[in-house]
Amino acid sequence: MRRAITVILMFWSIVISTQSDIKEGLVTFKASTNVYVRFDNTDNISVGDTLVNEIGDQVNACLIVQRKSSTSCVCSIINDCVISKNDKVYFRLANLPVEQSEISEVIPEIEIEPLISEILEEEPDSDNQSIRRYREAINARISAASYSNMSNHENEDLHRTMLRMSINMQHIDGSPFSIESYVNYRKNYLQREVSPDYKTSFLNVYNLALSYNPDSLLAISLGRKINRKASSIGPIDGLQVESLWGKLYSGAIIGFRPDIRTFGFNSELFEYGGYLGFESNGKVFSQSTIGLLEQRNKGAIDRRYGYVQHSSSFSKRVRLFSSLEVDLYRKLNGSTTTDPRLTNLFISLNYKFSRKFNATVSYDSRRRIIYYETLRTDIENLLADDIARQGLRLRLAVSPLRYINGGVSIASRFQNDNQNASMNINGFLSHSRMPGIGGRISINFNHNESNYLTSNIFSIRHSRSLIDRKLNGDFYYRRAQYSYFSNEVSNLQQYFGTSLSLRLNKTLRFSLLGEMSLREEERNIRINTKLIKRFNKR
Repeated sequence: MRRAITVILMFWSIVISTQSDIKEGLVTFKASTNVYVRFDNTDNISVGDTLVNEIGDQVNACLIVQRKSSTSCVCSIINDCVISKNDKVYFRLANLPVEQSEISEVIPEIEIEPLISEILEEEPDSDNQSIRRYREAINARISAASYSNMSNHENEDLHRTMLRMSINMQHIDGSPFSIESYVNYRKNYLQREVSPDYKTSFLNVYNLALSYNPDSLLAISLGRKINRKASSIGPIDGLQVESLWGKLYSGAIIGFRPDIRTFGFNSELFEYGGYLGFESNGKVFSQSTIGLLEQRNKGAIDRRYGYVQHSSSFSKRVRLFSSLEVDLYRKLNGSTTTDPRLTNLFISLNYKFSRKFNATVSYDSRRRIIYYETLRTDIENLLADDIARQGLRLRLAVSPLRYINGGVSIASRFQNDNQNASMNINGFLSHSRMPGIGGRISINFNHNESNYLTSNIFSIRHSRSLIDRKLNGDFYYRRAQYSYFSNEVSNLQQYFGTSLSLRLNKTLRFSLLGEMSLREEERNIRINTKLIKRFNKR
């Protein structure tokens, strides 16, 4: 009897020890290229490990872990394994050997909790059927600010209040619906007498849209929104639809342009168009979009143009962004043509030579955009001045020693008739942990030359923590010298200022700025206040 009990105990100890080396996971979602697996925890699982499944008495290597969070793994399929949602897979500490050729390229480890949490495990509904649930995330920022400028000159005091609200609600109550908004309200208080119809209050809606994302392959939005695949178009009031096919995507736009003067809704400014694109997210990130858009005014064609936008990151060192617009419609004296006209070209290239040195160079060429119906009475004058305003900018940033950063930028504006030319040179140097006094010291110098003005501006700023994690302060001095070519007068203006930022709690912050500027006999005092409240829910 004792021998039998001993054998049974030995058997169960072997079973228990074996089971402790196995983790069971459940396939919660299968995409076109990835498989999502949820575990109780992923403590002993590493990127590159193999997950197996069991078919009858056979144990087969099935998945390779590409990325992981605390409870989930993103995997790729190997060995032509057939895997489905709700299948069980297992991780063994002594994994089955897998040929290296079967392992797809391992993606560098990144924080993927937000990615995996977009699609959670299935939740039963009232009919015991499973429905897809999404994780709700809410980010909001609301601020109230006042801006006051008081002068010793009569009736030159200016006061202004501003309210800003930005709310981003992703997957409301676990649904595919999301809302994003950015609204700005401004009120001016004038000391002088104005006519009753003089406007002093302004409400601007920059973004207000409802989005529907039933899956990762389709996105639909309704409202005012800027399309990131075509950012040069600006805000669009209407319907936007985008569909994804692997690395390819396409989109359609139908709606209205904001009013050119009030930025409000204008049903007479109808616009529509579409775009195609390609996006790659491998070692080399690349996104290219080409599209066509037509804008109308009271039914007549106002502008028709094509656009191209490209951004890429060839490595951690090189980033490129470019965009261009080509107008394809022209109407003059009742005659219309489709001759192409390059209206916008922008190229920016950033190269990071090392952790201590990087450079950015950019070039832009812009012509005045002509809306042939909106600007009908000024068309001939605009076309007579159809000269591209061009710009070239170079920026170098260095960090030669610990806590020390510096840089210089040179920007030139020019055009073919030599008008509106300017040259701007800016340099800065900062020390983030100043010996002896602590805090951060930054020095900035700017020199600008144009056809009518030369300016030199020097500033120094000291920033430091006054109460740890509670109160921060900035103290600065700025000296500006302006020389106008039309006369021999040289204007010197000096600024003395300080700003305080108080952290009331984790989500509430109050800031106060006070500044005095001196210019000959003129004295101005500026006081700004701001209260910021943040909301976060995940």
